[in-house]
Amino acid sequence: MGSKAWLQPAPIYHPLESFWDSEDDAPGPRCGHTLTAVAQTKTQGPRLILFGGATSIGGGPSSVVPGIRLDGFTNSVHVFHVLTRKWTRVWPAGEPPSPRAAHVAAAVGTMVVFQGGIGPTGHSSDDLYVLDLTNDKYKWHRVVVRGEGPGPRYGHVMDLVAQRYLVCVSGNDGKKVLSDAWALDTAQKPYVWQKLNPEGDIPSARMYATASARSDGMFLLCGGRGISGTPLADAYGLIMHKNGQWEWTLAPGVSPSPRYQHAAVFVGARLHVTGGVLRGGRAVDGEAVVAVLDTAAGVWLDRHGIVTSSSNNKSQIDDPSLELMRRCRHAASSLGAHIYIYGGLRGDVLLDDFLMAENLPDSDSPMLTRESNSNVMSPSMNKESMERLAEASAAEAEAANAVWQAAQAHIAKPEETRASDDSLTPGTSSQSSDTEGDVRLHPRAVVVAKETVGNLGGLVRQLSLDQFENESRRTIPTQNMSHPTKKFTRQKSPEGLHKKVVSTLLRPRNWQPPANRRFFLDAYEVGELCYAAEQIFLHEPTVLELKAPIKVFGDLHGQFGDLMRLFDEYGSPSTAGDITYIDYLFLGDYVDRGQHSLETITLLLALKIQYPENIHLIRGNHEAADINALFGFRLECIERMGENDGIWAWTRFNQLFNHLPLAALIEKKIICMHGGIGRSINLVEQIEKIERPITMDAGSLILMDLLWSDPTENDSVEGLRPNARGPGLVTFGSQKGENDGIWAWTRFNQLFNHLPLAALIEKKIICMHGGIGRSINLVEQIEKIERPITMDAGSLILMDLLWSDPTENDSVEGLRPNARGPGLVTFGPDRVTDFCKRNKLQMIIRAHECVMDGFERFAQGQLITLFSATNYCGTANNAGALLVVGRGLVIVPKLIHPLPPPLHSPETSPEHVQDDTWMQELNNQRPPTPTRGRPQPNRDRNSLAYI
Repeated sequence: MGSKAWLQPAPIYHPLESFWDSEDDAPGPRCGHTLTAVAQTKTQGPRLILFGGATSIGGGPSSVVPGIRLDGFTNSVHVFHVLTRKWTRVWPAGEPPSPRAAHVAAAVGTMVVFQGGIGPTGHSSDDLYVLDLTNDKYKWHRVVVRGEGPGPRYGHVMDLVAQRYLVCVSGNDGKKVLSDAWALDTAQKPYVWQKLNPEGDIPSARMYATASARSDGMFLLCGGRGISGTPLADAYGLIMHKNGQWEWTLAPGVSPSPRYQHAAVFVGARLHVTGGVLRGGRAVDGEAVVAVLDTAAGVWLDRHGIVTSSSNNKSQIDDPSLELMRRCRHAASSLGAHIYIYGGLRGDVLLDDFLMAENLPDSDSPMLTRESNSNVMSPSMNKESMERLAEASAAEAEAANAVWQAAQAHIAKPEETRASDDSLTPGTSSQSSDTEGDVRLHPRAVVVAKETVGNLGGLVRQLSLDQFENESRRTIPTQNMSHPTKKFTRQKSPEGLHKKVVSTLLRPRNWQPPANRRFFLDAYEVGELCYAAEQIFLHEPTVLELKAPIKVFGDLHGQFGDLMRLFDEYGSPSTAGDITYIDYLFLGDYVDRGQHSLETITLLLALKIQYPENIHLIRGNHEAADINALFGFRLECIERMGENDGIWAWTRFNQLFNHLPLAALIEKKIICMHGGIGRSINLVEQIEKIERPITMDAGSLILMDLLWSDPTENDSVEGLRPNARGPGLVTFGSQKGENDGIWAWTRFNQLFNHLPLAALIEKKIICMHGGIGRSINLVEQIEKIERPITMDAGSLILMDLLWSDPTENDSVEGLRPNARGPGLVTFGPDRVTDFCKRNKLQMIIRAHECVMDGFERFAQGQLITLFSATNYCGTANNAGALLVVGRGLVIVPKLIHPLPPPLHSPETSPEHVQDDTWMQELNNQRPPTPTRGRPQPNRDRNSLAYI
């Protein structure tokens, strides 16, 4: 196979010019120190914190004792301000740690934690010291940790894993070289070190290794010096499974050289390794001095490309940039795409230089054409390594996001509070509650008439359900069932940015869209809002257990004006509204299609933070990156926040979406979800067992592109384009090469799971059904897909939960193919009846489909479809609705109709043209799903041409 054009080679490091006001501000020559990145705050830009180290050395060639000895230990703190490139020495308040070197450090938000090391009198204590940078005031704290811990040691490694766990591994305790691993939960007080007992491939004992945590929670241990003094070339990934079990996995690839006393730091999925020494203190040199372990591809790279064999340090390339990197005991850190290196030791000379390199995106990578690689297969990796290490990089601003998220880890968890009826015993029946009786739909719906705008905006009327032209076409009375209620717990509201958002956006009467469409929050504030909401979702179950009375809202799709109208007409979630006596439940699809997805999702998150026990959000199918990247939300973020902030905010929102609950039970009698029960959901427990966060795996994406992608319309259309076949599918242009990439995401029925996926003819022609799309870069990617190919039960359940629909009407029973896309189904009334009977339920409320009257019954009234956005995609002319579930479980639909064009904004106005252009572009790229019961011409439900 040829070389991998999509892999970026190791970067080149250059001296970075920096400044200081006085000599005391400059860190000066040193080694054995730490360099830790702290992300920017509202008042400070990003910073690097340099602490400790040895400022002089003893021994050397003239010494009686062989080797060199560290001396001049210090506990000074120097801060590098990245934006101004200026060094400043700071004197934090509080009791500082003792002078030390060979210690470890890790950032926890705006704090830096230090542990261990060695000083002038021997081992430093094993206390945890925290340098607190909060409010721009530097202060030392000593953290009280209960019980046994790692103990005094040096030459060990530590980093923050999953923005929560401090993990400490290996080192030397003065008696022996160690191989143990410890973890401390920074979110759980009192703080306690836990000695880990990981499974898998256990690394050998070592010291002077390096370790860095990838943003998705993998801790990568690299190199080191073994018990016999031998330098090591291996690398191991440590991950924590959802059940709390930790596991080591041997990383794939061939390292350029064994080494210890080197430095390593992650940028995205790439571990950047520099410097180090071999046995006898001889420096690693030549091409091996700078290397990258690409954990997404499972290969090591140097400046020329993939490394296929260890260099054994025999290279003698006369290159100043490589000579610059010959060093050991230096420190490295990263911010964004930049890697920073300070100081170290070269021979017996202490260094005080400051270096920087940039990790460029892989998509901008030049072709790697190393001749020695032209006929070499990529290094093989075992199945476990592929599953745990061959994952794609996280999204933009990953390093800054990881550091920022960790900032909240030290905040005490909100106290749990119980609902007012938590005193009820588990055996209490519903007959003794306020919700006596069965679920029933009120015979009348509340409607804001179409003509009631302007001065007549307060006029409402009630209509009998049989007066609705569309909704009542299948009206049949519901069946009766009764069941007990259930206790539930939720979190108190944390303080934060949410008050600003609520005061700015919750204006049901007088909200106006911004004139220039610029969004009023910046990326940092979006991150802060998402974090605060995420902490609440983390403490909620996958299936919410709610009480009546409650209002239920369907799809909003960024139509923020409709949300304000619903609040204005039927009560808003505020102390001046009705939040004190009725809850709110939203069924997903908050973003995409409409023009104000940002306002919609940020207000709902802010309300969730302000009223965590009263506002409830579950996930829709558009709360997924591969969907909302195509349907408008990503584009809106970029256009309204700028490219960098917009992409970062879009990524952060989608990380939050992975934590949203998936369904809700009201009084144990009504189940609410976004899509439906499809073919695989038979019990509520199946949904409850789905663990969050929920993401799509890369292997499934490869499969979807492999079987479903197509070429673009002609040779003039290059690059990747949305594919009208279905969500997440692409067309690929002529610029994509034979080995360039696609991703895939779908599943196939059991028979097709055994079919071969591609064929090579004479190793010159590759044959496949679909194409190369966006993620297939090598034939090996296809070869490594194991057959039979199946989706796990959780993924199938998730697909049905978010994407399935009821059949056309009550006469169509069983399961039918769904025109939305391959592998999707529609389910008949018999499935609804059976599901409710098995789960002792009486009704299903779901969203996901546009219905003309805003709500529509199915399965003799046991299922209601709800849609809250009016005039969907600017073409459907449908009403929007919400459902009010009263204490007696009587459900009252409340509707709004589409607004006519404003009198002051004629058809030819710039505002109208802008609105139409936005909607037309989206509709042309992704045709809207036809309104339920009203197929569009040339795009009926037997067609795959729409989503």
